Amino acid sequence: VSKVVQGQATFDLVVRYDPAVRGNLDSGSDQFYTPRFIREWIGPVDLDPCADPERRVDARSHFVGLEGEDGLLRAWGPSGLWSDGHTGVVYVNPPYNRDAESGESNLARWTAKCVREYRQGHVDCVVALIPIRCSESYWWGKDGIFESAAWLLHIRGRIRFENAAGCATAQGATFASGLVVWGTSLKAQRLVQRVCKAAGDQVKAVRLDRRGVEP
Repeated sequence: VSKVVQGQATFDLVVRYDPAVRGNLDSGSDQFYTPRFIREWIGPVDLDPCADPERRVDARSHFVGLEGEDGLLRAWGPSGLWSDGHTGVVYVNPPYNRDAESGESNLARWTAKCVREYRQGHVDCVVALIPIRCSESYWWGKDGIFESAAWLLHIRGRIRFENAAGCATAQGATFASGLVVWGTSLKAQRLVQRVCKAAGDQVKAVRLDRRGVEP
């Protein structure tokens, strides 16, 4: 399902699809990646479980679906990744469509994975780039975004994507986008502060819980 639709974007932000994770789709038209400025907002992270083959995200480790590493199946924390017992920051840019085999929402599958890995203590913080579609089921309930995440960073305007060649698409999205942050540790607080400072008036931070320090 293409997200390149009518509308102009205020700046270039992307969402990347990984056919090796989400099912059999045409890689020629469905590969979209996080642009440099979003990577700079977030800064270095410990893991990108939805990594592209170029490993564009500045991460300590990458799970590349096109190379057979399924980030949905692998553990993100010490038991599956870091033998030194380290728990860190994970950046997730998941596929937005439905799985080709099961028909299940990939956004629902990946947000559930974010919740599990955080609640099990495998990671200090997870930040995910997703559409702000709050009527979807994975936003609600005790395991939904509203009950599990700490921050929602709304991104101003409609976004554009970037292709594998690093070029922004000519058209923007019809939906709003944002960064959902799970975690209240010092690392999570610093990440939110860093994004808000770097993005300026392009991001509005909304607290989803009542713990921790405001940015």
